[in-house]
Amino acid sequence: MRQIGSLLNEAHAPLQFSPEEGPGFFTRHGWRPAAVHSIFKWAAKMKRIPYLMRLAALLPESQGRQGSRPWGGVCLMEKSSAGAPT
Repeated sequence: MRQIGSLLNEAHAPLQFSPEEGPGFFTRHGWRPAAVHSIFKWAAKMKRIPYLMRLAALLPESQGRQGSRPWGGVCLMEKSSAGAPT
């Protein structure tokens, strides 16, 4: 933010990060995560990262709240059968 924050603000494109609850954030809006994939794990599977990082990717992922831990992923969402969002 110190280096590029002002440029992003001028362009009306501020950096935004995901909510603490992760993909579960969308459940209150009528969506639920059907599949969640870590970009890091997928890159290791496709052998797109160095060997030592692939070894690190073998470690299990936490399924709980991630807090301030960096994580990048792709979520496939489906409309919840519960109906309208709250």
